[in-house]
Amino acid sequence: DLQRVLALPRRERPTDEEQLALVAPMTSLLARDNLNCQCSSLGARCIKSLLPVQAWYLLESMHGGALGHVTAGSGKTLIGLLLPMVVPNTKRAVLLVPPELMGQTLKDYHVASQHFRLPNLSGSSGAFYTDRPVLDVLAYSKLSAKSCTSWFAERKPDLVIADEAQNLSNVEGVRGDRFLRYFMTAEHPVR
Repeated sequence: DLQRVLALPRRERPTDEEQLALVAPMTSLLARDNLNCQCSSLGARCIKSLLPVQAWYLLESMHGGALGHVTAGSGKTLIGLLLPMVVPNTKRAVLLVPPELMGQTLKDYHVASQHFRLPNLSGSSGAFYTDRPVLDVLAYSKLSAKSCTSWFAERKPDLVIADEAQNLSNVEGVRGDRFLRYFMTAEHPVR
């Protein structure tokens, strides 16, 4: 797998000015009009625009993927929530998160949905949009449970987003093994 990652084409990081120039078109692509947002009742401030690093990562993901470093507090969660909307041919995605971030991730989803078009949240009672992919949010610890033995095979995600990916580093552990086993078959190539 390391060889595959090392073989990815390398592109120079855009300058700060180039990243800033991506904000308006990428925000426009993913924004949603909502004059009656509930951000304040959700205890959050309105986020109506992407940050430059978010715009850059999402653009790169539209055109083959991105591998890089986004620091804490720089918008990783919103990138993860929006990835299914920009990665071509995504019908179902899973966002894996540490169990202690599960509640915050779901809250962030509801806040972001006030101003951005997001994928349909699996298990949600909210509106379902047929033109959008479905997003499962799953805690890594749940992936280790016996009830999730065939979770990947049953849901067949096209895209897996691993927040805090080091939680999959032990390939001899249950969660790492289940993750890798799913992607080692020809019908589920890694993306």
